[in-house]
Amino acid sequence: IRITMSPLKIKKPDVLLQIWGTLAVLLFSCCGGQQVGYSYKYQTGPFTVLLEGPAPALLQVRTQSTVVWEAQATSFLSLAAVEESVRQIGGDFAISLRSLQRCDGVEITGNGSQPGPSPGGREGNNLVYFSGQVCGNTSSATTFQLTFQAEDVSDGHAHLLFNVSVVSAVFNQLLLTYGSVQGEHLYGFGSQYSRLDMKGRRLPLFLSEQGVGRGLQPLTAFLDLFSPGAGGDWHTTYTRVPFYVSNLKRGLALESLEYAVFDMRAKDSVTIELLATEMTGRLLTGEKEFTVAEGVQLLLCDVR
Repeated sequence: IRITMSPLKIKKPDVLLQIWGTLAVLLFSCCGGQQVGYSYKYQTGPFTVLLEGPAPALLQVRTQSTVVWEAQATSFLSLAAVEESVRQIGGDFAISLRSLQRCDGVEITGNGSQPGPSPGGREGNNLVYFSGQVCGNTSSATTFQLTFQAEDVSDGHAHLLFNVSVVSAVFNQLLLTYGSVQGEHLYGFGSQYSRLDMKGRRLPLFLSEQGVGRGLQPLTAFLDLFSPGAGGDWHTTYTRVPFYVSNLKRGLALESLEYAVFDMRAKDSVTIELLATEMTGRLLTGEKEFTVAEGVQLLLCDVR
């Protein structure tokens, strides 16, 4: 068998470009080409705010010893258009929300840090900000902004103010989703009599008649038979406080006054559903769990 190889003749420059382009594609495919990673790090008080990517892109807030908050940078925020209905019987309220439209998907297009304001007009801790779009590939694309700023409270107590807002004429509900872990326990939310650890529950927060029985049967059904709503439910309470502390030395206090639901049923995440287009609150941490609780006590003492 005789094999004869003739020299390759290239008559046109564009043929050479095609060959090199094909080789480049093959080389990229064989080597499993990947996007170049990125990392942005900002400091505000004792907190470090990180944005790292590309896949999965992660937003994280931490101190030297504790991960205070973290979320997937492409899915931490969702928007919904909901229709609200309220049923009132005496001091009992039942609130239901019917979803009309929802969209997901976050694209962060801007981030940075700048000196932030503080009481008295002094220059405070740095304000860290992220901005971009929610629902960017739809006709309902909406801009958002997320900010973090440390607040000096007292020795041993660290608070990080956060704010997330959108500008929309379509949506009226924010859904903020962030990470949790299996084995994390969430305590708080005001006077809660049915359950101490709220992980695994979906908890609506609204002041109403707490009821007698609060879901315990047949007592609750018997009372509701004579006075609808008198039996209450497992979550009804006279004292609604939208904050919790965790056994992981971190906590969250929601400062927005609109109707809120904390969905803690997922093993790896928590979602705050707020009937508003702006959400404000603070992240708390301390060296021990009770230190976080003391930080919340200081916060509550300031609200008069």
